[in-house]
Amino acid sequence: MDYRISEYFWHSEIGKSAYAIRNKIPNTPPKTVVENATALALNILDPLREFLGSALEPQSWYRSPKVNLHLGGSVSSQHMKGEAVDIEHHSVSNYRLAEIINEICPSYDQLILEFYNSKDPRSGWVHVSCKKDLSKNRKQALIFDGKKYSPLVFKN
Repeated sequence: MDYRISEYFWHSEIGKSAYAIRNKIPNTPPKTVVENATALALNILDPLREFLGSALEPQSWYRSPKVNLHLGGSVSSQHMKGEAVDIEHHSVSNYRLAEIINEICPSYDQLILEFYNSKDPRSGWVHVSCKKDLSKNRKQALIFDGKKYSPLVFKN
């Protein structure tokens, strides 16, 4: 049975993975992952959805260790804990999406603009993470070009 974990997000969205479905890999989030994902939804995704005024569909949220391995994710990926989600939005560039999160969310752990090319505003995606214990969030903003991480500096 599906249920809401926050005002705008559903339990079924946490483990939704086209990769897992195509490859028949189980990707059901355990209870602790659901708790972490709920904190992420309440502190990042719901405020972002409110700000944007339209639906926001997570691209990659929970990844079971097996899915994460197959996708080449970090062995310490916050996706495996339900603490991270990759997102895009049809109405703004990915840079602007990262900028909005930085502006409106008082607490996030990492905000990473991944595979972004300034010549193509729709390129890449935004990875954002949030720990359930907000005092442990680093508010670290980075850009990743596929090879290295650099500080993400916002224009304003």
